[in-house]
Amino acid sequence: MIDLCPLSKFHAEAPMRLQSIAAQNITEAYTFNAGQTISFGPTFSGIIHDLKNNIPTAIISAKFHNTLINVIFAAVSKIRQTRDIRKVVLSGGSFQNAILLAGAERKLIKNSFDVFAHEKVPSNDGGIALGQLAIAAKRRSLKCV
Repeated sequence: MIDLCPLSKFHAEAPMRLQSIAAQNITEAYTFNAGQTISFGPTFSGIIHDLKNNIPTAIISAKFHNTLINVIFAAVSKIRQTRDIRKVVLSGGSFQNAILLAGAERKLIKNSFDVFAHEKVPSNDGGIALGQLAIAAKRRSLKCV
């Protein structure tokens, strides 16, 4: 939509570029619908509106990141309503995005969640091998690496 990465040359190139241009100190976000599922229709409408109004892509990127942070918070808060949870683990390739990770951590902690995130092991597929090794070691009663 914003012509930042018309053709990816490697996995996650487009989101990496989007993160790299995000303006700082932007608190605005796009709207979305959160029910049983998350609908990004209003988000895309907001992005199109901003593009038509020549809003800089750095601001659009920041607002999009803030939207994803709000989606994470909305989803976790909805789960807390029915399951009385406080502990949240943020992991997976999406959380290699420093803006997304820091923003989600900040918002969740501010709202009384205990947040856990990767520190020494990659949050993406690189961490899967270590997890598989730990499970295999446990099954064989070996000390894990």
